[in-house]
Amino acid sequence: MRGLTLCMALLACVLTAWPVRSSDGDRALPAACRLFSEETAFVNQTLYMKQEDVRHELRIPLAYFEDRWDRIDGAEHEAQLLRVMIDEFTPVTRPETAQLNKAGRRDYMNFVLHDLIPLDERLPIDLTYAYPGAPRDLNAFEEAPAEFGLVEVVPTVPMELSRQAFVARDSDNELTATLICSRPQDRPDGTPMCSHDLRAHGIDIRISYPREFLNRWTEIQDGVSDFIGCAKTQQ
Repeated sequence: MRGLTLCMALLACVLTAWPVRSSDGDRALPAACRLFSEETAFVNQTLYMKQEDVRHELRIPLAYFEDRWDRIDGAEHEAQLLRVMIDEFTPVTRPETAQLNKAGRRDYMNFVLHDLIPLDERLPIDLTYAYPGAPRDLNAFEEAPAEFGLVEVVPTVPMELSRQAFVARDSDNELTATLICSRPQDRPDGTPMCSHDLRAHGIDIRISYPREFLNRWTEIQDGVSDFIGCAKTQQ
């Protein structure tokens, strides 16, 4: 009996340390997809992107949803909100959010899957939030190198600054992400936040997280992209 118990304990250790595998067992899943396993209960739902008239079939672990309507299998949504820990990508409920805030922890993020206008069309609008009163004209702005591999979008003439605006571009100079962040001096009694927009797997995404994690923006967006990729392939 003791031998059987030891054998089971060793097996449990091996399974815990082994990479999570996809349903067909042929590849390890990304870290953000840790809960995507055969033993996890899933919700099948459709994300309808009305502007594009496109539907995406998603299969997401039930643990990520706490509202009854989100837990309905086969439902169709025009947007879907998820809240996760930044490091582990584990789900965070409303009560857990309150507990984290009370403990002074801000190491979680929200991300919304929905349907927005393209990034290049949205940028002039976003810049009016960063610079109130600014024209919706990119010719009134220029780009300057910033930290963490980002580029800051700044006006060509002095303007009132409300938030900082950053963008990321690929090797072809195509816009891949926009980030609008409040500054610590603008939120002395609160938490400076970043709103991070991107598109992955054909879905528009808006991520919200504390500015202190801006240095990890690529890791964050890669994790969200991996999560959506798993949700679309685990069908």
